[in-house]
Amino acid sequence: MGIQVHGGMGYVEETGAAQLLRDARIAPIYEGTNGIQALDLAGRKLQRDNGEALTALLSDVAVTVKQLNADPNLASLGSSLAAGLEDLKAAQAIVLEQGTDSDKGADAVQAYATPFLNLAGHVLCAWQMGQAALSAQAALNNGSNDPFYTSKLRSAEFAITQWLPVGRAQRAVIEAGTQCLSEFEVY
Repeated sequence: MGIQVHGGMGYVEETGAAQLLRDARIAPIYEGTNGIQALDLAGRKLQRDNGEALTALLSDVAVTVKQLNADPNLASLGSSLAAGLEDLKAAQAIVLEQGTDSDKGADAVQAYATPFLNLAGHVLCAWQMGQAALSAQAALNNGSNDPFYTSKLRSAEFAITQWLPVGRAQRAVIEAGTQCLSEFEVY
């Protein structure tokens, strides 16, 4: 998106957008590929404690939802984040349930790993942007006229209303199940 904002100029080095694009494209390789990270999250980290660590983290997200909902200026962000939180909880339940199923087990975890990672990433990023919105709104309420805080609110609004729904779509992928994958014939 940054390259689009800068247009053709985005590829010119003095804007910095080109370096950000290169960094974003290479990060999955440096970090061990997104698929392996997804398998680690859904297969090892989630399964090892039956989701307790993620559940504890999601309770922190719920606190942020309540704080956002308590502020009339931020309540719409709270509603959107709450919906994402519910999606992640539902997806977690499916991955945990089917991950321990004696028939589906590892196959289900592998099938759900990438959509689960994407959903978790979007929800947790939106949570952090909700935290930023709370801080920015508090500063503005205390009389600050620094444009940074207004910009931070707009960034949080974008992340929660425009970017979070993309991740939330992953719940439908997980809820669709694995049957269509298991019915493939190997030739």
